[in-house]
Amino acid sequence: MQLLVKWYGARNAPGPQDFSPAQEWDLFLIVLFTLLGYDVEKLDVIRNNEKDQCTELPSLQMMLPKKQKTSNCGSTGDWVYMLNANEYENSRTFMSNVLKGQIVPCFITSLNAIESSSVGKINVQAILFPHFSLILFSLHLLYEELKLNSIISKNLPLLGQLLYQLSIDLKFEMYAHHYYLDSPSLASLKNMRSQISDSDLEKIIIPSYIPRKPPNIFETLNSMLSGTDMIAFPYLSYINPRTRNIIYLTALIANENRIDILEMEKYIKIIVPAGNRIDFQEIGSKFDKEILKRLEKPTMDRIILLYHEMGKQTIQQAIKYYENYPFFKDKK
Repeated sequence: MQLLVKWYGARNAPGPQDFSPAQEWDLFLIVLFTLLGYDVEKLDVIRNNEKDQCTELPSLQMMLPKKQKTSNCGSTGDWVYMLNANEYENSRTFMSNVLKGQIVPCFITSLNAIESSSVGKINVQAILFPHFSLILFSLHLLYEELKLNSIISKNLPLLGQLLYQLSIDLKFEMYAHHYYLDSPSLASLKNMRSQISDSDLEKIIIPSYIPRKPPNIFETLNSMLSGTDMIAFPYLSYINPRTRNIIYLTALIANENRIDILEMEKYIKIIVPAGNRIDFQEIGSKFDKEILKRLEKPTMDRIILLYHEMGKQTIQQAIKYYENYPFFKDKK
């Protein structure tokens, strides 16, 4: 609820409302990162866009921390201050030693200190910080869901960049590697380090239903069609219904006329976070309630009925994925 309230206030702040998709995404990142406790001004994903976006969007100016106003005109006092600064003395010593072919350990140490000072620190008192792992997991399921929509999937790198940042800070290395494989452009962030200390990480509760290995929808579908062992794919209400439907259809096709009772728990694991419950109204019909548990022997009639229940859009997506498999070509 806090995220919705904050997002509504930022999105509807006084000023122009005709945001481009990129501008709206940048604004959402600032809202989310702020509520998670990030120092947004030290995030690469924010700094890269701040210069271009802030002059156009008053909302971004309201969300970012206020900076002290300074004069653009220099003075003699500024020049004297620079000459007396330690950085100036270090640079003179460095250049002198470089010309002499000497190595300057103290200057390297100084550079490392400057680099470390540019790394932000997450405020553990932020309202969404305790839910860090659940936010990462929910967005990951959405990430895999979008892979099944060819119209939206082109925007996956934007979500992947956000998830890469969260997974690095949470020290979920396998998740970070997963996003890197999907978007090699993330190589520019490969030197990113976690902004959360080990002691603060212990304050984040990681639910047992969040696996260390990130769920991969294409890997799951491939395992089902090839008959290899698989782990049930997580389903979170309102987050990845298309994923659930595609997996149901795949399970029916892969087991047609082979199993008397098809246990759907083998393929879909329903996730109910603490304080939530399963909302069958969102699931829909009585048919959907029954399929959550088990199905009788899959036959072509039952598969066609399920196609009809799940809608035309799901069918088209399923056919597009299945048509490359030999056994499906034979059935056609």
